[in-house]
Amino acid sequence: MAHTMTNIIRACDTECYGNYWLCKFRDHATGTLTSISMSPGRPLNIIALRLMLAGCTVWTFNGKAYDLLMISAAITGRFDNDMLMRLSNYIINSREQPWIIAREWGIELLEFDHIDWMPVAPGQASLKTYAARLHATELQDLPYPVGAMLTPEQMIEVDRYCGKDLVNTTMIGDALEDEMSTRIELSAQYGVDMRSRSDAQIAEDAFKKLLPFKVERRHIQPGYRFQYQPAPWLSFQTPEMQEAFRRCCAAWFVIPESGKPQLPPELDDYAVRLGGMVYRMGNGGLHSSEEKITHRAGPNVELVDIDFDSFYPKIISMLKMYPEQIGPIFLTIFDGWIEVRLTYKREGQKKKSATFKIKINGTFGKLGSKYSILYAPELLIRTTLTGQLTLLMMIERMHLAGIEIIQANTDGIVTKCRPSQAASRDAIVREVERITGMTTEATRYAAVFSRDVNNYLAAKPNKDGSIEFKAKGTYASEGLAKNPTAAICVDAVKEYLLRGTPIATTVRGCQDIRQFLTVRNVKGGGEWVHDSVDDSRVGTKREALRAAGWSGDEKGQTWLEPFAVGHIRLTTDEAVKQLISGLPRTYLGKVVRWYYGYGQRGYIAAVSKGTRVAKSDGCKPCMDLPATFPSDVDYERYEREATEMLHDLGVH
Repeated sequence: MAHTMTNIIRACDTECYGNYWLCKFRDHATGTLTSISMSPGRPLNIIALRLMLAGCTVWTFNGKAYDLLMISAAITGRFDNDMLMRLSNYIINSREQPWIIAREWGIELLEFDHIDWMPVAPGQASLKTYAARLHATELQDLPYPVGAMLTPEQMIEVDRYCGKDLVNTTMIGDALEDEMSTRIELSAQYGVDMRSRSDAQIAEDAFKKLLPFKVERRHIQPGYRFQYQPAPWLSFQTPEMQEAFRRCCAAWFVIPESGKPQLPPELDDYAVRLGGMVYRMGNGGLHSSEEKITHRAGPNVELVDIDFDSFYPKIISMLKMYPEQIGPIFLTIFDGWIEVRLTYKREGQKKKSATFKIKINGTFGKLGSKYSILYAPELLIRTTLTGQLTLLMMIERMHLAGIEIIQANTDGIVTKCRPSQAASRDAIVREVERITGMTTEATRYAAVFSRDVNNYLAAKPNKDGSIEFKAKGTYASEGLAKNPTAAICVDAVKEYLLRGTPIATTVRGCQDIRQFLTVRNVKGGGEWVHDSVDDSRVGTKREALRAAGWSGDEKGQTWLEPFAVGHIRLTTDEAVKQLISGLPRTYLGKVVRWYYGYGQRGYIAAVSKGTRVAKSDGCKPCMDLPATFPSDVDYERYEREATEMLHDLGVH
C-alpha cells in the first residue's frame, strides 16, 4: 500500500495474564492470523517472533508505550510469565516513558519498521472507541480481569479476543491513510520518521531538524505571572468593549503546576454584550451565545460567513512573536510554512497544503507544553486574546454600522444584513484586513440553523444550484473524531430542510442499522439492565409491579412482595427500587453501542455508580452488528428525536 514503507503489513497486539502471554499478528492482505504465546510448559518461540517482526511494517495501537516494551522483554528469553505480568503492571501504573522503563528493567528496545496509530488518530480515545466510531463488526472488552490465571479454554478465548482487536487496528489504520501519506511525505522531507507522531510532535521534530543549534527547554516556576500585551491594531469605541479591553490588559496570568496558562477568573467566560448578542471569552476562543434560532437569506437578506485565513498563526507572524529560547529564527521558519501553505491552498493542492497545516497547527499546540522546546505561555495567551479581541473589534464596527452578527466562533463571524448594507460590511472587512495585515475568506449561506454556537447547520449554495451543509457538533458527519449518535436523525433533518422530505420517510426508508446506532463511553464499564421499569410515570411503575406479581392496596400506594414472609409493605418507589435490583443484567464493556428497540424497556447502567447512561432508556444493545436489519427498530423513537432536533434548530 502507498502509505507504508514495505509491501507486507502485519497488525500486532499483545495480551498479558499471570500464566499466559500472547503476541498475535494479522496479515493485512490476507487476514491470516498468527499467534505466538508463552505459558507454563510452553516456552516462547523466539525465532518465530523475530521472523514475524522482520521484513514487514508492523501496525499497533499504543504499541510505542506498551507492546514494544513487552515484546522486547519477552524476546530476551529472560522474562517468564510472572515477570512479564509484573512488567505489564508497571508500564500501566507508572506511565513512565518507554525508554526510561527499558533502562530500569534492563531491556534493549527492539528496532523494526513500526507504525503506532494511537498518536495519529484525532483526539485521545481508546482502540474500542475508534473501532465503534468506524462501525466495527464486533465490540468486546477484555474477557477476563488483568492478572488472572487462565485455564486452557480461557487462553483460547483471549486469543480470539486479540484477533478482534487486530481487525479493529487494521480498520483504524486504513481510515487514517491520508494522514499517514502526509506523514510519510514529511518523513522524507526531514529525514526523520514521523509516521507515529501527533501533529504537535511533528512540528517540534521539524523545528529540531531545521534549527542550526540545540534548544534547551524553557523552565518556568509555578506561580510565575505575566500580563497581556495588546496588539497595536486594537481600538474600541463602545463602553462595553473599552471595559473588556481594559480588563484583558489588567489581568494577571499565573502559570500553574501543569505549565499551561489558563484565563484568570475575571476573563474566563467573561460576557460582552453588543447589539442584542452576548459574546463569551474563554480558553477555546470567542463564542457567541445564540440558541434555537434559524436565519434564512432572501432577496432582502444576505448571510455571509467571514473567516480569517490561518488566524492564530498569522497573529503570531504579524506580531513578530517567538519563543525566547529559540529567537527570531523561529519566525523565519514559521512564516515560511504559513506562506507556502496558503499558496498550496489557493492552488487547490490539498495534500501539500495539509503537510504545512499540520506543522503550523502543531506549533501552536506546543506553545502551552512545558515539555516542548517551543514552550512560550506568554505567546500563547497573547495569540488567543488578540484573536478574540480582533473578532470583537470587527463585531463592534459591524454593530455600529447597523449590521447584525448572528454567530461568532474562534476565527470568524457570520453577518446578516440588507443588500444596501453590503458595501459597509465589505469596507469594514477590508479595513480590518489592512490594519492587521491578515486576510479573510467570505462564504455566502442560504440559511443558518443553530441549536447553539457549537451545534449548527449552515446551508451553503454551490455554483450548480445545489446545497451542501456545513455541519458542526451534533450535526457533523461521523468519523474517527465523533461517536455515532443516531445519524439517521441528522439525515432526516437535512432532508427535511433541503427538500421538505417528511421525517418518517427518511427514517423508515433506511435499512442500514449503522445509521441507527448510538455509541457511548462508560467509565468503569456499562451493563444492560433487562426489562427495566420505566420510572418516568407512576402509572407505569404500578403496572410493572403488578405484572411482576406484587400486591398493591386499593389505591396502589403500598405494595407487598410476591411470596413475602410477613406483611412489610413498601411504598411504590421502594418497591420499584427492589424490583429493579433483581432484574437480569448483562455486562457490555467500557464502550457501549445500541439502537432503540420497539417494546424495549431496558437501559444501560454504569457499573461503578449505578447511574443510567444518558438516553439509553429503551435501548437494545448492539455490540455485534447483525447480518440483517433488525425487525424491532423503534422508528417512532427516531422520528421523535429528529423532530426535537428541528425544534432545537429553531425550525417550527
